[in-house]
Amino acid sequence: MFKRPPHKKKQRNRALIVWKRWGDWRKLAIAIVTGIFISIILTVQLLPDKVSVHVGDTAPADVIAPRYVQFPDFDKTRDLRQRIAAQVPPAYSVIVGADAEARDATERFFETVSNLQGADSREPLASRVAMLQRQQKGLSAEAAKDALGLSPEALAVAKKSADTLIASAMSQRVLPDSLNDARAEARGRAAALDPALPRRLIGEVVSQNLVPNHLHNVEETNAARRREMELVPTQYETIRRGEVVLRSGERVTLSHLNKLRALGLVQERIDLITAISLTLLAFGLVGVFCLYLFQFHPAVLRSFSSLLLVALVSCGCLLLFRVSSTALGLRFSGDQLGFLGMLSSALGAMLIAALLCPQVAVFVGVALALLTSVMVGAELKFAILSIVSSLVGVQAVTKIRNRAGILQAVFVISAVNAVTALVAQGATHANLPESIWQNVLWAVMGGAGSVMLFVLFAAWLERPFRVTTHLTLLELSDPSHPLLRRLAMEAPGTYHHSIIVGNLSEAAAEAIGADGLFCRVASYYHDVGKVIRPHFFVENQSSENHHNNINPSLSSLIVTSHVKDGVELAEEYKLPPPIIAIIREHHGTCLIKYFYHRAVTSGADETAPGLEYQFRYEGPRPQTKESGIIMLADSVEAASRTLEKPTPGRIRDLIERILRDRLTDGQLDECELTFKDLEKIITTMTRSLMSLLHARVEYPVGDTRELRKLATDGAADKQAVGAGKALADTPETAAGAFERPIG
Repeated sequence: MFKRPPHKKKQRNRALIVWKRWGDWRKLAIAIVTGIFISIILTVQLLPDKVSVHVGDTAPADVIAPRYVQFPDFDKTRDLRQRIAAQVPPAYSVIVGADAEARDATERFFETVSNLQGADSREPLASRVAMLQRQQKGLSAEAAKDALGLSPEALAVAKKSADTLIASAMSQRVLPDSLNDARAEARGRAAALDPALPRRLIGEVVSQNLVPNHLHNVEETNAARRREMELVPTQYETIRRGEVVLRSGERVTLSHLNKLRALGLVQERIDLITAISLTLLAFGLVGVFCLYLFQFHPAVLRSFSSLLLVALVSCGCLLLFRVSSTALGLRFSGDQLGFLGMLSSALGAMLIAALLCPQVAVFVGVALALLTSVMVGAELKFAILSIVSSLVGVQAVTKIRNRAGILQAVFVISAVNAVTALVAQGATHANLPESIWQNVLWAVMGGAGSVMLFVLFAAWLERPFRVTTHLTLLELSDPSHPLLRRLAMEAPGTYHHSIIVGNLSEAAAEAIGADGLFCRVASYYHDVGKVIRPHFFVENQSSENHHNNINPSLSSLIVTSHVKDGVELAEEYKLPPPIIAIIREHHGTCLIKYFYHRAVTSGADETAPGLEYQFRYEGPRPQTKESGIIMLADSVEAASRTLEKPTPGRIRDLIERILRDRLTDGQLDECELTFKDLEKIITTMTRSLMSLLHARVEYPVGDTRELRKLATDGAADKQAVGAGKALADTPETAAGAFERPIG
């Protein structure tokens, strides 16, 4: 018979053990459903919709707009910008020295004529005409003969007229393209001169010596046109609900296709490779996240509710982005969609940080940032912006300790988003667009919006997943809470004791890195059960001790019942489960030594071997660091009242004795406090109690009137005024404190 090899059995048994420890079909279902949901969100834009037409097709049926939408009409915007650009006049550059060149050429011509009339007059006429034609291009033989035949006086007059025409012609813009027109105009002006002047000669010389004095500046012209085009805003077209976008039998144009795309009624042909890649990306991120939890946060991986919370928040934020960007018909540009993705990523990270764990929130925030950046076109700047906003959001919400912390988070996230928007734009583009300040505004609005949505969704998710955020703790810390008001009115001593315990536990928790705010708020409610029978607890007793009239067993039953009563009240007032756990655990299974000692020393028959368990609390023992801290703070605060002359040494000795007793009794065995933590707790509580139990100065016993009388009696009649320990530095505390009049 075939037998399985031993190593195969070991591998199979190891896999079975791992599955029993970590495996859960519900968790696997969450992973699969989450991967499928993310894949659908990423690929839904690739699927063809109910209208599949292309330019040139014939519409098979009427297409009616299902909703109101405004969308950018890029064709209309382009045409308008081109018309505006065409109206921009061209820019020209001046040719330096062109005027001087024309004047110098005219000057040289008349000098040559003067020379040929003088020393060179012995040359044959034909030779001198040829020399003039070589000197002045385009000069006719007749004009040359006219020039040689002029007298010196007539030649000077002709030169002056030519200079005037040259100056007039060159004062206007002469372009290479319009040079012939300028020359023709110059000949026309010469023809209109005095008939006594050699008009033909002047016209030919002036026209031939004209040169271009301006050139087209193509770069400056294009820059001016671009500036004008940028001033033209994007043109939007409005489609109203019920409007016929495309009629049956109508030829589909690009304008029709743009309208259908804006309504989300038509998509390109499905890209199978892209769809497969996006699906692999979705399931890959889910798989990497599970490995991350397995390696660094196994407690989260073992918790079904935690995994469900992460999946719900992640999918909800992606759905929020998709719905906001496509289904609401809002007018968002590409950049604005990127900022909407930033808001969704930061929102998801902040919710996970507040409801679960900041370290897990970092991974979720980065993953959401990558996914939303893919959905807006895989732009690097939006990936950077979303990641930074998510990380800052996690840091901001974990530091919320009061109501001002919410406003501080809004300010910090908005400011960082604005700076990151500028940096990301500069890092991914050579030039900053003119709309950069609009982007900064959107970044600020996205930061503020993410915090506001965080406050809203955190309140919705707390109760179903039985988690408590700092926002809820802040609400519970309000003295006007009905249960706290009842505690203050019916058991004022217990209320005062709870406030001090809250201060002690908060300072100790912050010293070891635990949740100080939770410790403070949970301490406020840890003894709320005492409102049922407040006068059976020493802090609420004014004179008689009711326990003197009953037996120790009944006293123990009454004292221990305040835990059960507290749990019932907490459930009645809908306090969060972590605070209810503190109420159950803050005494652990401690022995009520006072009544146990009375029972043992009473000599009654009830002192049986199992008597000790009748004088212990039901428990359970503290399960968390915060619960252990509150147990110690509760005991230390109560015991510190017995110190007559508190000094740092006595207070520390008292705390150490209480701590050793709890350790010996095993009360701290199930929480995560280390000896290093305990040393810090001792130091912190010693310092806190010293500030609470500081010594008081001795005030003179007497009211103001009698003290003044004593001061006027003179040095000889003065007598020592009795001293007493006042409770406060106010005149009222000393009024009426005299035992005898001072006369």
